[in-house]
Amino acid sequence: MPTRLSTILGVTRKDLERKGVYDATVDFDSHLHIDPALLVKCKIQEFAEADKKVAAHFNKILQLLRRSSGNDALWRTAVKMLTFGEGLNTGLGYSENGIKGSGIGPRTAARIAKTAKEIIDAGVSDPAIFDLVPIFEDRIGPDRISDMISKLLSEELNAYTKRIVSELNVKVPMDANGEPFVFIPKQLLSDLPVAEQWEDVQVAAAYNESVRQAISEVIGKSWKQVAKEYSKQDLKDLLIKNPELLKELLAKYKNRPGNAYDFVLDHLGILIWDELAKQTTDKFSLDLTAFKKVSSDNILKVVIEICNQFKKLVEYNGLVYPLYDDNGDRRPERFPQLLFYGIADSYCAANGLDLNREINAGSGALDFKVSQGAAKANVELKYSSNRKLVEGYEKQLKTYNKAEGVQDKYSVYVILKVNKNQDYKIKIVEDMIKERDHEGIQSPRLVVIDAMIKPSASKL
Repeated sequence: MPTRLSTILGVTRKDLERKGVYDATVDFDSHLHIDPALLVKCKIQEFAEADKKVAAHFNKILQLLRRSSGNDALWRTAVKMLTFGEGLNTGLGYSENGIKGSGIGPRTAARIAKTAKEIIDAGVSDPAIFDLVPIFEDRIGPDRISDMISKLLSEELNAYTKRIVSELNVKVPMDANGEPFVFIPKQLLSDLPVAEQWEDVQVAAAYNESVRQAISEVIGKSWKQVAKEYSKQDLKDLLIKNPELLKELLAKYKNRPGNAYDFVLDHLGILIWDELAKQTTDKFSLDLTAFKKVSSDNILKVVIEICNQFKKLVEYNGLVYPLYDDNGDRRPERFPQLLFYGIADSYCAANGLDLNREINAGSGALDFKVSQGAAKANVELKYSSNRKLVEGYEKQLKTYNKAEGVQDKYSVYVILKVNKNQDYKIKIVEDMIKERDHEGIQSPRLVVIDAMIKPSASKL
C-alpha cells in the first residue's frame, strides 16, 4: 500500500490537517497542482511575496523576448530562465514514475519561448501568457506549469517545510535517494485536468472550467465546438492573428476565481481511497491461502478471485457509494482504479502472496508480478461511460500487455457499469470475446460490475 507523508512523519493525518499541509502519498502523484492564481490569496508567512516573485520572473522573460531578434544572447537567456529541471518531491502532478515532476528541458523551454515571442510580437505582453501555454502547446500541461512554480518557490517551500517539521517536532523526511520531501500547503492546490489530449474536455481549460468558458465566450462557440473544430495550433494561430481576442481571453482568465481543491468534498477521492481499501479488506476478508505459491499456472486465478471479490464488494457490500462524492457526482475513473489497487494490495499482503502490485499512472492498468519468476498478469479497469471503452479492450489493453510482456490470456478487463445507456458498448466487448473464444483465440477476460446506485427499498 502506498505510504502517506503522515505515516513517514509518525503523525496523524489530522496533525497535518491542523497545519494545513497536504498529506501526500510518497509513492506516486496525486493529480493536484499548484495554481498560480492561488498565490495571491495565500496568507501563509513564507509565501507572502510568492506571487510577486513569480510575476517578476516571467516579466523579465517577457522583456528579454521583446528585445530579442531570435537566437541571440537575449533569447538564450530567456530559454534558460524557462528551463527547469526535475521537480521537487511534492507528490503532485502527473508523473508516471514516482512523485517528482518531469520538469521542463531546453527543447520544451525553446518551444514555450517561441510561442511567447509570437504573442509578444502580436502586441500582447502579459506574464499570464505562460499560464496558458497548455492551451497552445502539445505535451505541456498545467502539471508542467506547476513544476515551474514549485521550482521558482523552492526556497519558500523548503522554509515552510522546515517550520512545519519543527512545530510537529519531527525530522524532514527523505526519499530513497536521500532527497528531502517538500510539504505543500493545501490552500495552494487545485485539481489537475485528467486528460492530456486536446479533444478531451479538460485539456485546453488548463486549470478549470472558467478557462473553458473564457475561450468559448471569446470565440463565440461552445467548448465542444471549439475542441472539435480547432487543433491547438489552430487556436494559437487564431488568437495570435487576433490579439484583441487574446487580450480578452487573458482578462477573463485572470479574473477567474482560482478556487483551491475542496479537501472536504474530495471529489477525486485523493484522501480516502487507501483508508477505504484498508477498512474494507479488514471487514470483508478474502481467503487466498490456496495460492500460497503463485506461478504462471495460477496467477490468473488469483487475479480473477480478487476481481470477483471487488465485484461483490461493490454490488453487495456498499462499496458502490464511495464511487460518488457527497454531491452525488461520480468520482473520476482514477478513483476506482486506485481503490481496486488498494484492495488488491491489502488482500495479497494479508495472505502473504509473493506478488508485487504496481499501478501504471498512464494507463490505469494494475500489474501483478511474481517477485521472483516470469509470471505476470494485468488488470485494466474502466467506467462503462469511458468513450474509449471498446478501444480499451480491443487495442489499449493488448498494447499494454505487449509492452509489459504479458500474454493476453493473463489479463482481465474490468468494466464498472455506471449507466444503462452504455449497455451496448459492454455487449460489443462481450461479443468480441465470444467470437474470439469460438475461433480459439486467447483474449483478455471480462468482469462487469454493476456500479449504479439503486434506489432505497422505501423508494421502490
